[in-house]
Amino acid sequence: MNDWKDRLKDYKPNNNMGETVKHICVSCGNEFVPKEEHHKKCPGCFRKGNESVTQSNILQTDYLNGSYYDDKGCLKKEIFIKFADEVAKDLLDKNLKPQMTPTAVRAFYNRLKFIESQYKKNLDFRRVKEGLWELQSLAVSQEKRGVIPSPFYIFVKKNVECAEKDENGDIEFKGFIKHFFSVLAHFKEKTK
Repeated sequence: MNDWKDRLKDYKPNNNMGETVKHICVSCGNEFVPKEEHHKKCPGCFRKGNESVTQSNILQTDYLNGSYYDDKGCLKKEIFIKFADEVAKDLLDKNLKPQMTPTAVRAFYNRLKFIESQYKKNLDFRRVKEGLWELQSLAVSQEKRGVIPSPFYIFVKKNVECAEKDENGDIEFKGFIKHFFSVLAHFKEKTK
């Protein structure tokens, strides 16, 4: 009798090709294998009961497409206007628990500017990467403690992943700073 329960516990849904289907959790943004196809949250977030948290539409996509720059090496217009505005709207969603505050956004931006100032002193991009990883860790901690909503953590995570890719330079890092400043500006404008 327990045999069917054991098989059900190990069940992994698959697509028609026999491959395991993975989803992106709408709360934390991590990849997971759902027990049933309609599950939208990973087991950890489901257990937390954050049913009121909604995933941002812009953050569900790869809105940066791996770079802040177009194919000509210029910053994309969208990082200043469209993407920044959409991220700000998503962070001000009334359904988010906890609500995102201008103070919290500013604190993370200030931390990013501190990383930049340290980089300007010694021009060692490895130190920038360490600072970016620390910024992401801070976002994880703040999200788990209920200080910031999950979509803001996802915003930080996606941007850190994009900014840290430069092996021999700081171009993407500079794009992250400009994009974050634009998000902050749109956020402040919408909270007035």
